[in-house]
Amino acid sequence: MVYTEYSIEKAKARETNKVLKYNNDINYIEHFKMIFEKEKVKLYLKEEDYISNYKVPYNEITRRIKKELNNSSDIYADWKKFDENKALVDMADNCNCYPAWVKYDWKNNSLVYNEEFIKRNKEAILKNLNLNLKFYTELDSEEFNKNLDKVLKLKKNNGLKKVTDLKEYIGKKGIYIMVLDKYKQIYIGQSKRDVVERIINHWKRKVEFENLLIGKVNESKLSIDTFGMLDTTRIYIEDIDPLYYNNSEKIDKREEYLINSIPEQYLINKVGGGLRLDGIDSLKSFIDTYKKRKLD
Repeated sequence: MVYTEYSIEKAKARETNKVLKYNNDINYIEHFKMIFEKEKVKLYLKEEDYISNYKVPYNEITRRIKKELNNSSDIYADWKKFDENKALVDMADNCNCYPAWVKYDWKNNSLVYNEEFIKRNKEAILKNLNLNLKFYTELDSEEFNKNLDKVLKLKKNNGLKKVTDLKEYIGKKGIYIMVLDKYKQIYIGQSKRDVVERIINHWKRKVEFENLLIGKVNESKLSIDTFGMLDTTRIYIEDIDPLYYNNSEKIDKREEYLINSIPEQYLINKVGGGLRLDGIDSLKSFIDTYKKRKLD
C-alpha cells in the first residue's frame, strides 16, 4: 500500500472515531491515545498465556518439507528411522536445535508438532521464561533510566521524540524505541512503511511454539513479541525526515547505531540492527550479531 496525505488523514480520523465510539466499552482498551479490541492484542506477558500458538509456521523450510512429504509418503517413514539417532537428539538437548524429523509429524496431509517435541520443548521454554524474569528483577531501575536518558540526550538523537499520541505517526517511516519499564528492557526497531503498524504488530503477534526458544535455555532472550501491549510503557519515534528515510542504508545504519548504544543487559533485541536475510553474507551477520544472555 502506498500512503498518500489523504489516506493518512483518513486513517487518523478513523482511529479518532474508534476512541470516541469505544472508550467506554469494556471490550476495548486505550493505549497511547489509540483504542484496541482486547481480544486482538496481548495485554501483558503472562506465564499461563506464554505458549499459545501451536501452529507450525509457514515459511520456506516448512513449505519445502510439506512439498517433499506430499510427493512421497516413503520420506516420512525414512524420517522416523532417525528417531533412534541419539547423537542428534543430544544435540537438540544441548542447543535446542531440533532436526525436522524430531520436531514434526505428518498427519492428514498436514505438518504438525510431534507430541514428544511439544513436551520437551515446553519444559525448556518455561524454564527459559523464568530465568529471564529472574534476570529482569535483578536489574536496577535507576541505572536503567540513567542509561536510557544518556542515549536520548545525545545530540545525534535529538530527533527521537516521546510519543503521547500514536495516531500522529500513522503512515510514517522511521526508527522507534519501545520501553518496557517493569522489565527494564528496551527494544529498537524500524519501519520503512508504517511505524505504527509495525509497533502494533508486536502487540498482536503470537510467537510460534518452535520460535519461543532459539538457542540454549540459559542464554536465550525473550522476544519483544512475547510481551503485551501494556508492557510497553514508553515509545520514542524518530522525528521523520522523508528524504533521509527513503535511503534504506541510512535507516539500517541508524538502527544499528542505536542498538549498539544500549547496554546489553537492558536491550531486548536478539540481533544487531539493519540486517536482512537475503543471502549468505547477511545470514553470517545475523549469526555473528546474535545476542546471548547469561541467565544462570
